[in-house]
Amino acid sequence: MCRAIDFLARHQAALCRQMLTLGFRPAILRVGRRSAPRPAAIFRSLVAPALRVMLAPGVEAGAPFTCIIGGNIACVAADLFEAGPGMVICPAETDQHAFMEVAARYPDVTVRINMPSSRLGSGDRSVLFEEINRLLPLALRHPRGLLGTGVVPYDCDPDLIRSACFYTDQTATKLDPLPNS
Repeated sequence: MCRAIDFLARHQAALCRQMLTLGFRPAILRVGRRSAPRPAAIFRSLVAPALRVMLAPGVEAGAPFTCIIGGNIACVAADLFEAGPGMVICPAETDQHAFMEVAARYPDVTVRINMPSSRLGSGDRSVLFEEINRLLPLALRHPRGLLGTGVVPYDCDPDLIRSACFYTDQTATKLDPLPNS
Protein backbone atom coordinates (compact mmCIF):
# COMPACT_ATOMS: atom_id res chain seq x y z
CA MET A 1 0.00 0.00 0.00
CA CYS A 2 2.85 2.44 0.71
CA ARG A 3 4.16 1.94 -2.84
CA ALA A 4 0.72 2.69 -4.28
CA ILE A 5 0.42 5.92 -2.28
CA ASP A 6 3.96 6.92 -3.24
CA PHE A 7 3.18 6.22 -6.91
CA LEU A 8 0.01 8.32 -6.79
CA ALA A 9 1.73 11.17 -4.94
CA ARG A 10 4.61 11.34 -7.42
CA HIS A 11 2.23 11.39 -10.38
CA GLN A 12 0.02 14.02 -8.73
CA ALA A 13 3.15 16.14 -8.14
CA ALA A 14 4.10 15.79 -11.83
CA LEU A 15 0.59 16.84 -12.82
CA CYS A 16 0.80 19.82 -10.44
CA ARG A 17 4.14 20.87 -11.98
CA GLN A 18 2.59 20.73 -15.44
CA MET A 19 -0.40 22.75 -14.27
CA LEU A 20 1.94 25.40 -12.86
CA THR A 21 3.70 25.72 -16.23
CA LEU A 22 0.28 26.33 -17.81
CA GLY A 23 -0.50 29.11 -15.34
CA PHE A 24 -2.79 27.17 -13.03
CA ARG A 25 -2.43 26.93 -9.26
CA PRO A 26 -3.59 23.51 -8.11
CA ALA A 27 -5.30 22.80 -4.81
CA ILE A 28 -5.29 19.52 -2.91
CA LEU A 29 -8.72 18.60 -1.54
CA ARG A 30 -9.94 15.82 0.71
CA VAL A 31 -13.37 16.43 2.16
CA GLY A 32 -14.45 14.63 5.30
CA ARG A 33 -17.35 14.80 7.66
CA ARG A 34 -16.95 14.02 11.32
CA SER A 35 -14.03 11.63 11.62
CA ALA A 36 -10.31 12.14 11.24
CA PRO A 37 -9.03 11.31 7.73
CA ARG A 38 -7.13 8.37 9.22
CA PRO A 39 -5.87 7.54 12.67
CA ALA A 40 -3.10 10.02 13.50
CA ALA A 41 -0.32 7.42 13.26
CA ILE A 42 -1.44 6.37 9.79
CA PHE A 43 -1.83 9.98 8.69
CA ARG A 44 1.66 10.73 9.98
CA SER A 45 3.31 7.73 8.33
CA LEU A 46 1.40 7.52 5.01
CA VAL A 47 -0.67 10.59 4.22
CA ALA A 48 1.63 13.40 5.41
CA PRO A 49 4.62 12.18 3.35
CA ALA A 50 2.38 11.91 0.28
CA LEU A 51 1.05 15.42 0.91
CA ARG A 52 4.62 16.75 1.12
CA VAL A 53 5.36 15.22 -2.28
CA MET A 54 2.16 16.63 -3.83
CA LEU A 55 2.64 20.09 -2.30
CA ALA A 56 6.37 20.29 -3.17
CA PRO A 57 5.86 21.80 -6.65
CA GLY A 58 4.03 24.77 -5.13
CA VAL A 59 6.67 25.24 -2.45
CA GLU A 60 9.43 25.01 -5.08
CA ALA A 61 7.64 27.58 -7.27
CA GLY A 62 7.20 29.95 -4.34
CA ALA A 63 3.42 29.62 -4.59
CA PRO A 64 2.35 27.03 -2.00
CA PHE A 65 -0.91 25.28 -2.80
CA THR A 66 -4.14 25.28 -0.86
CA CYS A 67 -4.64 21.99 0.96
CA ILE A 68 -8.16 21.38 2.21
CA ILE A 69 -8.73 18.40 4.45
CA GLY A 70 -12.06 18.29 6.24
CA GLY A 71 -13.23 16.39 9.26
CA ASN A 72 -11.86 16.11 12.76
CA ILE A 73 -8.21 16.83 11.99
CA ALA A 74 -6.91 18.73 15.02
CA CYS A 75 -4.88 15.64 15.99
CA VAL A 76 -2.94 15.82 12.70
CA ALA A 77 -2.78 19.61 12.31
CA ALA A 78 0.98 19.82 12.86
CA ASP A 79 1.59 17.15 10.22
CA LEU A 80 -0.68 19.01 7.81
CA PHE A 81 1.14 22.32 8.30
CA GLU A 82 4.55 20.63 8.03
CA ALA A 83 3.58 19.28 4.59
CA GLY A 84 3.97 22.81 3.18
CA PRO A 85 0.54 24.22 2.26
CA GLY A 86 -0.05 27.90 1.55
CA MET A 87 -3.62 27.74 2.82
CA VAL A 88 -5.60 25.28 4.93
CA ILE A 89 -9.02 25.18 6.51
CA CYS A 90 -9.83 24.73 10.16
CA PRO A 91 -12.91 22.54 9.71
CA ALA A 92 -16.10 23.12 11.64
CA GLU A 93 -15.97 19.44 12.67
CA THR A 94 -12.66 19.68 14.50
CA ASP A 95 -11.50 21.11 17.82
CA GLN A 96 -10.95 24.55 16.37
CA HIS A 97 -9.15 25.94 19.42
CA ALA A 98 -6.61 23.08 19.35
CA PHE A 99 -6.18 23.42 15.59
CA MET A 100 -5.56 27.16 15.85
CA GLU A 101 -3.01 26.63 18.64
CA VAL A 102 -1.00 24.61 16.11
CA ALA A 103 -1.70 27.17 13.36
CA ALA A 104 -0.12 29.90 15.50
CA ARG A 105 3.27 28.27 14.83
CA TYR A 106 2.75 28.80 11.07
CA PRO A 107 2.03 32.51 10.59
CA ASP A 108 2.74 32.42 6.84
CA VAL A 109 -0.01 29.87 6.15
CA THR A 110 -3.49 31.28 5.52
CA VAL A 111 -6.10 29.58 7.70
CA ARG A 112 -9.81 29.79 6.94
CA ILE A 113 -11.82 28.91 10.04
CA ASN A 114 -15.02 27.29 8.84
CA MET A 115 -18.41 27.66 10.41
CA PRO A 116 -21.00 24.96 9.77
CA SER A 117 -22.98 25.68 6.62
CA SER A 118 -26.11 24.99 8.66
CA ARG A 119 -25.64 28.43 10.26
CA LEU A 120 -26.18 30.01 6.85
CA GLY A 121 -28.87 27.51 5.97
CA SER A 122 -30.84 28.33 9.11
CA GLY A 123 -31.77 31.72 7.70
CA ASP A 124 -31.59 33.05 11.25
CA ARG A 125 -29.32 36.09 11.59
CA SER A 126 -28.98 35.69 15.35
CA VAL A 127 -27.72 32.09 14.95
CA LEU A 128 -25.29 33.21 12.27
CA PHE A 129 -24.05 36.22 14.23
CA GLU A 130 -23.58 34.07 17.34
CA GLU A 131 -21.32 31.77 15.29
CA ILE A 132 -19.39 34.75 13.94
CA ASN A 133 -18.92 36.02 17.51
CA ARG A 134 -17.56 32.60 18.52
CA LEU A 135 -15.13 32.18 15.60
CA LEU A 136 -13.96 35.69 14.79
CA PRO A 137 -11.63 36.01 17.81
CA LEU A 138 -9.93 32.77 16.71
CA ALA A 139 -9.46 34.11 13.18
CA LEU A 140 -8.10 37.43 14.44
CA ARG A 141 -5.42 35.68 16.53
CA HIS A 142 -3.76 34.39 13.39
CA PRO A 143 -2.00 36.92 11.12
CA ARG A 144 -3.56 35.25 8.06
CA GLY A 145 -6.80 34.08 9.65
CA LEU A 146 -10.05 34.17 7.71
CA LEU A 147 -13.60 33.32 8.60
CA GLY A 148 -15.82 31.40 6.21
CA THR A 149 -17.63 28.20 5.41
CA GLY A 150 -16.92 25.33 3.11
CA VAL A 151 -20.19 25.56 1.23
CA VAL A 152 -23.17 27.87 0.99
CA PRO A 153 -26.56 26.15 0.79
CA TYR A 154 -28.04 26.69 -2.66
CA ASP A 155 -31.21 28.20 -1.18
CA CYS A 156 -29.39 30.61 1.12
CA ASP A 157 -30.69 34.17 0.98
CA PRO A 158 -27.95 36.36 -0.59
CA ASP A 159 -28.95 39.17 1.78
CA LEU A 160 -28.05 36.91 4.70
CA ILE A 161 -24.54 36.49 3.29
CA ARG A 162 -24.16 40.23 2.75
CA SER A 163 -25.44 40.83 6.27
CA ALA A 164 -22.94 38.31 7.67
CA CYS A 165 -20.07 40.01 5.81
CA PHE A 166 -21.12 43.44 7.07
CA TYR A 167 -21.55 42.16 10.63
CA THR A 168 -18.14 40.46 10.52
CA ASP A 169 -16.43 43.61 9.27
CA GLN A 170 -18.11 45.76 11.91
CA THR A 171 -17.36 43.31 14.71
CA ALA A 172 -13.73 42.81 13.65
CA THR A 173 -13.04 46.55 13.90
CA LYS A 174 -14.27 46.47 17.52
CA LEU A 175 -12.11 43.52 18.55
CA ASP A 176 -8.42 43.79 19.25
CA PRO A 177 -6.46 40.95 17.69
CA LEU A 178 -5.33 38.67 20.48
CA PRO A 179 -1.67 37.74 20.80
CA ASN A 180 -0.72 34.35 19.41
CA SER A 181 -0.57 31.69 22.04
